[in-house]
Amino acid sequence: MPPASSRGEFTSSQSPEFVLSTLRKGVEEFNQGYFFQSHETLEEAWQTERGTVRDFYKGIIHVAAGFVHLIRGNYHGTLAKLGSGVRYLEPYQPSCLGVDVAALVADVRRVRAAIEALGPERFREFDRWQAPTIRFTPLNDQGR
Repeated sequence: MPPASSRGEFTSSQSPEFVLSTLRKGVEEFNQGYFFQSHETLEEAWQTERGTVRDFYKGIIHVAAGFVHLIRGNYHGTLAKLGSGVRYLEPYQPSCLGVDVAALVADVRRVRAAIEALGPERFREFDRWQAPTIRFTPLNDQGR
């Protein structure tokens, strides 16, 4: 069974294999710049989760949604979703279900600050390929 998070146990109605494969697929889509698809894929795992790890998924989903807003030209939606994504993810640092949450939180904060610095008039200049890469921790460091 996947490790517990810092805020609770993994309690999905699906098998651990389904959850982990869905998580990996969603992360792969995110890392390839398919943010909408990543959002949809991770929502499958989020909907089956009944424990507090549910907010971990919600955090990544919000970050992906932030980049969807960026692509669609919605400055306020971009900042809002990136910010809420960080807030959902923070309690799961340093890692959860093998994801390097600490690195993701730091990267999203950096990207959000860069977008905010550009402001609503210039934020479209931000290169979406500078989006964070979600990384997995080494197998021996999946502590949660």
